[in-house]
Amino acid sequence: MKRQPRFVQCAWDQILPMLDRRDIDLALNGYEFSPERARDYLSSLPYYVYELGLCVRKDNADTQSWDT
Repeated sequence: MKRQPRFVQCAWDQILPMLDRRDIDLALNGYEFSPERARDYLSSLPYYVYELGLCVRKDNADTQSWDT
């Protein structure tokens, strides 16, 4: 980009509004993919893919799957 980086501190929920206002040129942060974000913002390939896991005690008969 031939630009000198400059750190800008902001709240997590203000990152995308700051991009929209052109207060910043890019953001380095973890966002979950959504079709809405993909429609409005360019992004890199994820460096980490998060998958939700369910953990319960073995002796818990009430919760054995996502359905319960």
